[in-house]
Amino acid sequence: MNRQTVFAIGTEAEIAHHVAPFAEQFAVQIVTPERVLTLARPGDLAIFYSEHFDRFRHACVELKRRNVATLYMLDGILEWRNAFENRPTEPACPWTMRTVLSHKVACIGTNQQRILDLWGNHGKTEVVGIPRLESECSRLISATDDTTQLEIKPRSDKFRLMVATAKTPGFTDDQLAVTRRSLEELNAFTLQHPTTPDGRMLEVVWRVNAELAEQLKIENACCDTTGIELAEQLDAIDAVVTTPSTLMLEGMLRRIPVALLNFHHSPLLNMTPWVIQHANQFPEILAELCTPSAAKIELQGWLLRDSLYCETNSVHRMIELIEGLLLSTREQVAAGQHLGFPAAILPPPKTAVGHFPLARVYPQFPEWGLDSPQQIAGELAQSRREISHLQRELAQAKSELSTAHQIFEEIRRHPIAGPIVRIRESLLSFFKSSRQNAKPTEQPLPETKSELAENFSDATR
Repeated sequence: MNRQTVFAIGTEAEIAHHVAPFAEQFAVQIVTPERVLTLARPGDLAIFYSEHFDRFRHACVELKRRNVATLYMLDGILEWRNAFENRPTEPACPWTMRTVLSHKVACIGTNQQRILDLWGNHGKTEVVGIPRLESECSRLISATDDTTQLEIKPRSDKFRLMVATAKTPGFTDDQLAVTRRSLEELNAFTLQHPTTPDGRMLEVVWRVNAELAEQLKIENACCDTTGIELAEQLDAIDAVVTTPSTLMLEGMLRRIPVALLNFHHSPLLNMTPWVIQHANQFPEILAELCTPSAAKIELQGWLLRDSLYCETNSVHRMIELIEGLLLSTREQVAAGQHLGFPAAILPPPKTAVGHFPLARVYPQFPEWGLDSPQQIAGELAQSRREISHLQRELAQAKSELSTAHQIFEEIRRHPIAGPIVRIRESLLSFFKSSRQNAKPTEQPLPETKSELAENFSDATR
């Protein structure tokens, strides 16, 4: 196929790093929303990285009217506050993605596809992944290995914790104030507790926007927002605490524990095993981040696979989607048709996350590690056989016990033996109560059979 021009809508700073992984495959041309309206022709394709602002929305609607194919390339997570809790004067459209304007939307994972479909985008969503993170995906997660355990790093004397926020830490004044308070309280906690519960020195690496860094009076490690700097920083980090952000997925990709900082108590459209909603949770969750449990290790891997497509190469998948759109667009334009696309251009992803590997969660139970159906069937048959045998023994024991109770009741009702039995029961109850209440200085109560017999004899005289 000849290289065809694909327009990437935005400025170099806004979109270049998003389209870089596949730019050489096509004649990608980065243009502003205003400029694309003078360049694009029917049969072309325009890729948007945002539909939030009017400059993009107006261009998208006009391009569709001119029979130019449009693709919304999502590069991050969905966030509840951004979608539903903006301020009334917010310049971004308050109902962005409900529904998506573009013909198609490239989702980063199956979780995002489910949400967008729920918002009315059935037939538009395609699961692609995040092409700019493909090197991390291919390095840490293969299509045939569902291992997503946290990386066991060599233990050092330091525990490096990254504390971060999204590029936009809040969408209203109240939200910004809550985010700032959560960071202030976390900063105060780390200053008061310079060592972790397992005895390591705690070092905090802050990655927040410049305004928050100035307000908190902290040294900020965020100088670049393209992702290159962040990738290098994460390689030296032991755990992450972040507000809802794509950073949570990047931390998970490196198999380090990630906790969400959510003092807003807003619904979370992407989850982690650890969520901090109040300062009282800092000690407990920091301890867990230092030594995460096996079950939460596996849960994080499950959540990552649900949020970020990692089965196959996301760059190849994006190329396949673009080529499919271009081919269909050319055919429809040649036939004089108004553009419309099938519900699925890409093959659907497999079940998002596979199975929960209980063998790693419960290493003390080797049965979970059995992988031979014949061996499992044999052990199951043997277990059932032993259970049946134990049930027969239990039934026999119950029958004998019932007979013994009947005999004992007959003895208790006997005119001569009955009183003796009742006196003995009273004495045993008395001795038991006396032992429980005895002080260390008191004489020990009779323990041996002979002593009990002697007491019994005295009591019956």
